Parts: sequence; C-alpha cells; structure tokens
Amino acid sequence: MTLGDRIKKFRHARGWTMRDLAKLSRVDHGWICRVETGERSNISLEAATRVAQALGVSLDYLAGLTFDPTPRPRRPRPGDGDTVLGDHTAALLGETS
Repeated sequence: MTLGDRIKKFRHARGWTMRDLAKLSRVDHGWICRVETGERSNISLEAATRVAQALGVSLDYLAGLTFDPTPRPRRPRPGDGDTVLGDHTAALLGETS
C-alpha cells in the first residue's frame, strides 16, 4: 500500500472529498490528488504532518512504517500550559517552586 493509498483509505472512511481534506490539512487540493494517484510520492514533513493530523493517523502509518494508524499520545512541551518543569530546567529559567 502506497502513501496515496493510505491517505485515500482514511479520507474515504471519513466521507471526505479531496477538497475537504485539503481544507482541513491546509494543503493544496491538487497536491492531494497527485499524491493519491501516485504522481507525487516525495512530500515534505510539514505537509505529511498536516495530513496525518487532519486524518487522525500517525506519521509512521502514513509512511508505511506501521500497520497501526493510531497516533501516539503527544508529549507535553514547554509552553503547553500545565507543563511541570524539572528542577534543572526551572533553575535555568530562574523559576522556583
């Protein structure tokens, strides 16, 4: 199964047109068409990430590295709100508990 096949499979499962996916993932409709038909297989990480997030699948699944489409839980990152800083990081930032 190709990248385009995997995108098409999940797009159809959600009942979306190519234009729907393009709008939700903020990529060009023509780009999605070319990927799904196999005219284009070399894509940027940014575009792949947007499509994966819109479809609710992992990048590993889109790339064909796993059969499990479930995205892994996102790790907290600084600035995400409720992130608790480690002692070392807090010290570097001049923050105290």
